[in-house]
Amino acid sequence: MEEILRASGDTPLAVATCDAGLHPWQERLRAALMSKRPDAVRIDTGLPEGGALCSYGRGRVNLRAVAEALAGA
Repeated sequence: MEEILRASGDTPLAVATCDAGLHPWQERLRAALMSKRPDAVRIDTGLPEGGALCSYGRGRVNLRAVAEALAGA
């Protein structure tokens, strides 16, 4: 986690998980990152749980839609 925070520096951070409710390690990592960077954008893919941006799936078309939403396209 510290490597992620160090690498992101002061730039915007997007924290994306896929089916985090099924994978506790993803929930723990997301929670830790969001606690250190409350300004981060939470993205849920697969089975979303209420992130700022949700994609009901993780296919290429879903992830492209997420990228376009983040880019304002």
